[in-house]
Amino acid sequence: MADLKAQFEQAVADSKNLPEKPDNATLLKLYALYKQASSGDVDGKRPGFTDMVGRAKWDAWNEIKGTDSKAAMKDYVDLIESLSVERFESVDQRFVERDHRINENRRAREAAVDAALQSAKEAVEKQNEANQTAIAKSEGATNKQIEQMRNG
Repeated sequence: MADLKAQFEQAVADSKNLPEKPDNATLLKLYALYKQASSGDVDGKRPGFTDMVGRAKWDAWNEIKGTDSKAAMKDYVDLIESLSVERFESVDQRFVERDHRINENRRAREAAVDAALQSAKEAVEKQNEANQTAIAKSEGATNKQIEQMRNG
C-alpha cells in the first residue's frame, strides 16, 4: 500500500504538469478517481441543475461508487501514465512528421538546385559552341584577308 500511495501522490503531482490539458471527460474521470481514492464513496446530495460543473463532478464520482480506494488509486496512476505516454507519442509523432517535411523540402531544394545546375551547364556548353563557331569563322575570315593581302 505504501508503494501505491507514493505512486498515487506522484501521479497527482504529475497531473499538474501534463503538457496538454486533457479533455473534459478525462478530467472528470481523474476527479472521480482522485475523490474515490482519497475520500471513498460520494456523499451528500447531487448538486442542482444550476451547478452544472458540480453536478458533472458528482455524477462522475457517483459512477465509481463502491470502488475500493486502492483500485481507484491504481486506476488514477494508470490514467496519468497513459496520458503522459500519449503526450510523448504525440510529440514524437510531430517530430517524425516535421523531419519528414524537412526531408521532403530538402529533396525538393536539391532537385531544384540540380535542375538549375544542369540548365546552367547546358547554357555554358551552348555558349562554348557559339564561341567556337565564332572563332572558326573569325579565323577563316582572317586567313582569307591574309591570302588576299599576299595575292594583292
